[in-house]
Amino acid sequence: MFINKYYCYYRMNTQNMVDKTYEKFQDFNLVYLAKFEKLTVPEKILGNLIKRYPAKVVARNFLFGKKLVDNPEVPSEAIISFNNGVNSLRIEDIAYIRVVESDGLVYYDSYNDLSENFNYFIKTPEISSTINEITRLIGKSIMSKDLLSLAGFKIIESDVYGDASLSLNEISDNKDKVRTCNVVLTIVKDSMPVSIDIGTINYNVYGRRL
Repeated sequence: MFINKYYCYYRMNTQNMVDKTYEKFQDFNLVYLAKFEKLTVPEKILGNLIKRYPAKVVARNFLFGKKLVDNPEVPSEAIISFNNGVNSLRIEDIAYIRVVESDGLVYYDSYNDLSENFNYFIKTPEISSTINEITRLIGKSIMSKDLLSLAGFKIIESDVYGDASLSLNEISDNKDKVRTCNVVLTIVKDSMPVSIDIGTINYNVYGRRL
């Protein structure tokens, strides 16, 4: 069966046009970058909850029967700190946070502390050069694919800190003339992704100036 390659090319490209919803940055070929704002990175960035520990557990003793004691699963350093009025602390790569529920029960939540991981990746040449390039492009019309081809949007691997990359998260409404997307840094550590916003881009399409 003979297949016309030009017909296939036409079908492929028209299909791509149909698939595009024109709802986010990468859906537009040509964009005008109006503004870029770096966002403040939180000092403490927690991953997903590892475990919630009751602050007190029931211990059984032949002489004294049952009584409440400090949960032995929680590091003694954390318990001492909590008893001295500290509500959170980091031990190695784990953050422990004291939580008081509305019913008065006290728990200690443990999380992977990814603060050091994010600080590491933000300072890498790939991420820092990408942020600098976005800043340099403000006030210019560019192809969206060129911005998304910058080094920070590719996966950056680290045996210690995990894998990281930038992405764009559209937050504008379709009716907005000036559109907005967040620059998101995502780290995948131990198969668990955690993301934070590190910047905001204001743009409009087809190179129109504000």
